Amino acid sequence: MATTPQFTFRQVAARTRKSAVYTIAAPSPGSTVTQQLNNTGYLEALWVTCFGTATVTGAGGTVTDARAAQTNLLPRIVLRSPQGEIIVSSSSKDIVDFNKRLFPADIDLLPGKVVWNPAVAGAYNFVLQFKLPVALNDGMNFAVGQLMRQISNNFFYLDITFAQNTDLVGAGTAVVALTNQSVQIGETYYDSIPAGANVVPPDFTEFVRLRSQSFSPLAQGQNIVAYATNPVLTDAQFRIVNNGAADGTVADLSYIETTTNFGTVIDHRTGLDYVRDNYLAYEKAEPAGVYLLDFNDDFSIVNATQRRDWINSQNVANLQFNVQYAGVPGGINQIQMLFREIVQASA
Repeated sequence: MATTPQFTFRQVAARTRKSAVYTIAAPSPGSTVTQQLNNTGYLEALWVTCFGTATVTGAGGTVTDARAAQTNLLPRIVLRSPQGEIIVSSSSKDIVDFNKRLFPADIDLLPGKVVWNPAVAGAYNFVLQFKLPVALNDGMNFAVGQLMRQISNNFFYLDITFAQNTDLVGAGTAVVALTNQSVQIGETYYDSIPAGANVVPPDFTEFVRLRSQSFSPLAQGQNIVAYATNPVLTDAQFRIVNNGAADGTVADLSYIETTTNFGTVIDHRTGLDYVRDNYLAYEKAEPAGVYLLDFNDDFSIVNATQRRDWINSQNVANLQFNVQYAGVPGGINQIQMLFREIVQASA
């Protein structure tokens, strides 16, 4: 007769942290490289470090968006399951911004970070680090979304696209040559449970998905951003872009109103409210033009949850965000979003 496991996974979980598990060099600016991940342990996170040289020529120049110039080094990041399901579909720019909400410390102040200066000619050896979260976190909810990799001949894949000049400069005047681009990727994972062990394994039926999406054009007044219902929504990050750059004028965001079933209001806050709430929650300001709708944190600990405020969009006929914008749109204008969601994995 089968016995009931006596230990929870939390009681026995053994964490492994490794730097530079994968090193990927860019064949050329703008190229895409696919990396097969190891099938060892239960994956919690990838830690990404971008390296390269940005050589600014002439008398220097401008970029359309300074933060994008510093963080958009990988404009496309995709993590795929062995079955082809998309777990991450985003960019380093969006994920670096999302890192601001993951930790009490500020990702922008990491020791070792080196940015390039478009205004002054020279060769800059840039360094950018960020966490690519896979599980919900590495603390209280550490097992939610861990990836079961201990499957023979079944691999997860990471697709990364390296930046080219326009990804950093936008419509600016800076002339930049990108060379020696590469990434080093580390892992945090947990040892797998041997067959027959007296332990309850994690639930691998859920993925924590990071998905970038954009809405355009940005209109003065109401912008109705529809959400494709089905996932459980934990976070919605909005970046308001006008004239090709993030709009850092808080007064330009009159409010974001989250509604279900074409009218039931579940969240309505002004831009000033979001700036206040985000700062009080994380003890640092979000990047200019970025506003986080947090449906996750319900503890005093950052990025810890009892799932109290998660939005199960399966239970509604409609979910949308009404973004009321008071600015005057011009040039490239849009709403850039990053959603963190809980989705069911395929068998």
